[in-house]
Amino acid sequence: MDEREVVIVTGSAGFIGSSVVEMLAKSYRVIGFDRDMPPHPPAQAECICIDLTSNASVHAAFERVKLAYGTKIASVVHLAAYFDLSGETDPKYDTVTVEGTERLLKAFKDFQLEQFIFVSTMLVHEPGRRGEPITENWPLDPKLPYRASKVRTEAAIAEQRGSIPAVMLRPAGVYDDMCHSAFLSRQIARIYERQLVGHVYPGDPDTGQPYLHLKDLTRAIAATIERRATLPPEAPILLGETTTFTFAQLQEQIARLVHGDDWNTVSLPKPLVQTGLWIENNILEEDDFIQPWMVDTSDDHYELDISRAKDLLGWRPRQRVDKTLPKMVEALKRDPVGWYHANGLNAARITEKAIEAKPEEPSQEPAAQHEMMHAHQVSMANIHFDMLWVHFLNMLLGLWLLTSPFVFGGFGQSDFSEAVLAVTRERNLWDPALRSSMMAWSDLASGALIMLFAGLSLSRQFRWAPWATTAVGIWLLFAPLLFWAPSAASYANDTLIGALAITFAILVPMMPGMSMAAMMDDSDMPAGWSYSPSTYLQRLPIIALGAIGFVLSRILAAYQMGHIEAVWEPFFSGMNDLNGTEQIITSDVSKAWPVADGGLGATTYMFEVLMRLRCSMRRSAASFAPYSSGCDQIATMSAWVFFG
Repeated sequence: MDEREVVIVTGSAGFIGSSVVEMLAKSYRVIGFDRDMPPHPPAQAECICIDLTSNASVHAAFERVKLAYGTKIASVVHLAAYFDLSGETDPKYDTVTVEGTERLLKAFKDFQLEQFIFVSTMLVHEPGRRGEPITENWPLDPKLPYRASKVRTEAAIAEQRGSIPAVMLRPAGVYDDMCHSAFLSRQIARIYERQLVGHVYPGDPDTGQPYLHLKDLTRAIAATIERRATLPPEAPILLGETTTFTFAQLQEQIARLVHGDDWNTVSLPKPLVQTGLWIENNILEEDDFIQPWMVDTSDDHYELDISRAKDLLGWRPRQRVDKTLPKMVEALKRDPVGWYHANGLNAARITEKAIEAKPEEPSQEPAAQHEMMHAHQVSMANIHFDMLWVHFLNMLLGLWLLTSPFVFGGFGQSDFSEAVLAVTRERNLWDPALRSSMMAWSDLASGALIMLFAGLSLSRQFRWAPWATTAVGIWLLFAPLLFWAPSAASYANDTLIGALAITFAILVPMMPGMSMAAMMDDSDMPAGWSYSPSTYLQRLPIIALGAIGFVLSRILAAYQMGHIEAVWEPFFSGMNDLNGTEQIITSDVSKAWPVADGGLGATTYMFEVLMRLRCSMRRSAASFAPYSSGCDQIATMSAWVFFG
């Protein structure tokens, strides 16, 4: 029969809890309290499922302890608590951390509990000053939800512990040889990836906070249990390394270890960083780890006086973060993907193997398919970020279009050429001044919409926005025809801006909505073909003919709309002082169209050129996939806009 003393560890499946279990299992019978879900505590502990928010669950767990181990418990190491990085208030801080601890204490009233250890945080204290280490008597500062929950829990323990001795351990930021520190790992990753934001700090980079190696923390917990008979009934104890390295010092050491060179860190005003952070998180959706509260607390500085830990526990740290950083970086360089995964980072930022790998069998394991899909989504996010310049260009185009009516005199224009007036009479069109105003209003609205949709396109949240910009671009190609624009400059301006808006919205960047299957299909030959019909050798003649057709049709449209008085015709003669071309494009058949059919042809040729320039060699083979043929979508959209 195992006569060893019993120790209960709550949160026993976590990063700290599992190490504590493994350490204590050498000397004690360990019970692991944790939720009924993976991960589970190490095999050295019996796992008893418990939900700290439920009275019934807590009661059932303690009945199991009483039945299997009796009522005598040497110590409880209470690690279970709620935490998130949002900095926002959450009811779980009360229901899990504060009220859950109160439930435990009430349940232990029926046991002979020799010690209750609550693992809190050094952050319950107000920040200190450089050169002035804080002690356990330093003022408390519950200014953030996580810290406030720890402060309230410590107060609840002091109030409800009764005769149970309690120790409040207040450790610094915990890490290990693989890092496993959310803040430190991201600092390393930013430098490893040479991110621009890695050079920026929102405050004084000569401030910092101490760290604590996981092995030193588990040693301190073991010492706390061993010396429980000699400890005061209620004892807060700070744990951490005695040297606090500043943010700038860590930056320099990490850069030398990773890249072998120096690293410049610039301090920026907090309001500027907060603005950039909002854009990054809400518009660019690049990385939502950094939160506003982190910027607000970036100047906080902590140095620890661990005299009480030395006196009461006989403990002092054996590790130092600056001595462990080389091990972290070595592990990163040896296996970057594994290191990123271990630290909860996005490994797809540093490798494209999962994206470039073509699936060999359709019956892949679900986990592999999920990983590939995740890598694909991350790749799309990176491509989107790299192509943001196209949307900024479209915003400039929208601004240009917005000012065009005032540059070209669209409002109040009264001086029109005789050719424009003649076309107006022959076609029974609205007054040229009215048509000019309608074109001006169209340009104003279109310019504003392009700026709006281009701005929304900066965020992947609005995946429809590039297509909305494209729709406005198509409208600009047809608006001069529908309004029979009396100004040649206005017609040319709309055609140019419309074509460029389409190009920058969906042709230069990755086609929005393109399927993963189409993107990852490397084949460029459709089934049943012996060659690819989409090579540039096949397409160049079509592009050249389309460009020639656009120029010629544009000249014909200019004549039909009264922008020029004649069309040069070297081959065919006509009647009534018209050459053959002029007679055809002013015939009854031509006039049966509600718009200048020459302009309709020019627009069609424009689409043909754009489609042939953009489409890839793989579009034929990948046409089975949804959204794979963007060229067909453009043609469909243009037909829909024009024909309704």
